[in-house]
Amino acid sequence: MTFKVVQLGVDSGQMSVFFGKPTKEDAYVDSIATVPAKAGTYTVWTVEESHEGRVGKLVIVREDDPHHEESFAHITVPEDCEMVIGDPCYYLGGEYADESMGYGKACNANNEKEGGTFELNGAKGFCCSSGYGDGEYTASIETDKHGNLVRASVVFVDEDEDGECEDEDYDEDESENDEEDENERA
Repeated sequence: MTFKVVQLGVDSGQMSVFFGKPTKEDAYVDSIATVPAKAGTYTVWTVEESHEGRVGKLVIVREDDPHHEESFAHITVPEDCEMVIGDPCYYLGGEYADESMGYGKACNANNEKEGGTFELNGAKGFCCSSGYGDGEYTASIETDKHGNLVRASVVFVDEDEDGECEDEDYDEDESENDEEDENERA
């Protein structure tokens, strides 16, 4: 097994996994990750963290992986496919409001932030909210000896054992101060 860690940028507050080729001509290749995917079924799910009910993690697992856990969505992948992971605005064409195109279709699948599946040009994908929205998130990708995807995960919100948020961009004291300032102005 080989492990790779990459940073994924997010500008739309969404993260998606797509088992197909990017449909956007000028895809931002520096902000997405692509990995060959062996034909078969992959399971995708999100993990909700206790802090404000945000999506804390996105997990993708090939079903023959021995660490396979309970599932949320199953995606069947054909031969000669690759997994693309990143913000759908970076690699799927179209506009947010156009649900017939890639980017709009992916975002529309994101039901109540926990995520959902979508289909585009015969290829399937999954889209969910990205923790605290825009920013940069770490993806861990595990491949087999042939370079095919076995497991991938993106951590959006990292909580310690006490349930305290460890997200660098989130400052609970700052958030409380903002609320106090708003109440004083009212």
